Amino acid sequence: MLVLKSIFAPFASKYLQERKNAQWRKMNRHNLTTISYNSPMNIIRVGKGTYGHINAHWYGSNEEQLNIGNFCSIASNVNFVLGGEHNYKRATNYPFPELKYHTQYDGVCKGPINIEDDVWIGYGATILSGVTLGRGCIVGAGSVVAKNIPSYAIYAGNRILKYRFSDEIIDKLKKIDFNNINVKNYEKYSQYEITIENVDAVVESMTLNNRGN
Repeated sequence: MLVLKSIFAPFASKYLQERKNAQWRKMNRHNLTTISYNSPMNIIRVGKGTYGHINAHWYGSNEEQLNIGNFCSIASNVNFVLGGEHNYKRATNYPFPELKYHTQYDGVCKGPINIEDDVWIGYGATILSGVTLGRGCIVGAGSVVAKNIPSYAIYAGNRILKYRFSDEIIDKLKKIDFNNINVKNYEKYSQYEITIENVDAVVESMTLNNRGN
């Protein structure tokens, strides 16, 4: 019996993963994401156009939630840790009540993870609970994010390296409404390098005449 279980276990796991992804895709036809089997679908929200695989680790806290905006890019092996931190103010780090006496796990959650529109998260990054990734920011491969990242910042090596644009350009780009965007013009102008000379025209074209959706 144990031999049969070991033979069929990988097939059962693959079937369950495919079944969950089919259910997820039915709920998320407005984006291009897939979801891991252990990720809780009921506390994850994803906006339009976002792509990538969602691997969310949850621990049962009511505060745990993952909100992902529109047109985000999520690379492979990204982990969203929604809670599960140990309470370091206790006498020991070890969770005695949960593991020794089988009481309900009370891992610390610092709040929802909020990812705003147009964020790019690089390969193997880890995003911890309570963090907000501002619009248009970039998270470098392998980064561990424990604090908020401002809009249009480039974050790597666990620190902000620089901002993608000047403050003046960033203020103008924030006027783009990614909930109501002209998709045809977005595809066209997303290939342009933004300068102070062309930013107004790009912003206007992306949000004007939304019949292109």
